[in-house]
Amino acid sequence: MKNKKYKKLHPAEIVDIYPALSEEERVLVIESSDKEKISFLLREISPEYKNNLLKKLNNPKLKEALSEISSDELVDILGELSIGNAKRVLGLLRREDVDTVKWLMKYEEGTAGSLMATEYIALKGRMKISQAVKKIREINPRTEMLSYIYIVDEEKKLVGVIPMRRLFTESMETTLEDIMIDNVISATPQEDQEEVARMMVKYDLLALPVVNSRKKLIGIITLDDVVDVLEEEATEDIMKMAGAAGYEKREKERSDRLLNTGIVQAVKIRLPWLLIALFGGLMAGGIIGFFEETLSAVVALAFFVPVIMDMAGNVGTQSSTIFVRGLALGQIKAEDFPGYLLAEVGTGVVIGLISGLLVTMIAATWQGSVILGAVIGVSMFLSIILATSLGFLIPWIIYALNFDPATGSNPIITTIKDITSLLIYFTIATSLMEHFF
Repeated sequence: MKNKKYKKLHPAEIVDIYPALSEEERVLVIESSDKEKISFLLREISPEYKNNLLKKLNNPKLKEALSEISSDELVDILGELSIGNAKRVLGLLRREDVDTVKWLMKYEEGTAGSLMATEYIALKGRMKISQAVKKIREINPRTEMLSYIYIVDEEKKLVGVIPMRRLFTESMETTLEDIMIDNVISATPQEDQEEVARMMVKYDLLALPVVNSRKKLIGIITLDDVVDVLEEEATEDIMKMAGAAGYEKREKERSDRLLNTGIVQAVKIRLPWLLIALFGGLMAGGIIGFFEETLSAVVALAFFVPVIMDMAGNVGTQSSTIFVRGLALGQIKAEDFPGYLLAEVGTGVVIGLISGLLVTMIAATWQGSVILGAVIGVSMFLSIILATSLGFLIPWIIYALNFDPATGSNPIITTIKDITSLLIYFTIATSLMEHFF
């Protein structure tokens, strides 16, 4: 009965529950799974449980499952196994597969070469569609290979590409070179994985061919690989913006590393940027102290300090997030930066104007003073414009200095924004003191 229960589960559901299963239940999972399900588990289960899974697989079943896994995925799996299990897996692979895996492992992590698979369909352009269909049936390719047919010449140089669906909309007697797209988007194996992801998103590709320096086709990168890259890069940027840079690398080593990082290492990663915010807070406190006389005379000014600082902070964070994302996706170039900055300042003017007018009316009605409302409204207007400018300028300066803008932008922006917002607020209030009496 239990075997039937596990047999009905989707592999992704088994991945979720595997850590909570008893050893007996894990054996039942293996017994009820076919080679496709086992291959999915080997690819997707977290590293600390891969070795456990392999212990429960006999060699024939493991060999069948390995036959369903592409070369790039085999490289990833081997990198997560113990030495003993890695040797066992290599021992079950065909000689040519072992050579391919070893070749792929030479490419540096984070490059196109480390992502590519060597399983793809490459045919000669003079072949007719009827011949191509017959050849594809003989190859019996995996589903992930069925997005495109790549056309190569006698030297295996990439000369064209054909979306698989075109084979079923043309005459069977048409040659492949007659319907191929000769302007092929491709990458080199040294290309950064982020650039590969941008290319595939920009050109809406399901797979991207990889060519060497002589334009020979050596592999393809599929969409599922790019999704993993985008998730990895997004996690990295989020952690950096939170002042926790460095966690994302250890996340690859252990899925729950965020909760199990040593105290000393966690402090080293997070404290420097938090100290910037701490000193900024002390300076902001000093500014409030400097304008103590103004605050004592008009106590109502204190009510709106958090409103102005928080609003400017939120706008600044929005701007920096937009900038960092645009930079990461390759949408912001050095030569276009002034135009983007001007557009962002324009956005800040509109947001500041609307927010300033709204808070002016609220403050004037609440405190019964139009002048007080005007001080608060103008301060918010100017603070928001400054915050939008800082949200683009600070990350750009950090980037220009060859640092990662995702790491330090927010603490620096928050610190400068707090100080400048208070200076604007109390300077305007002090200059208009005589109007309050």
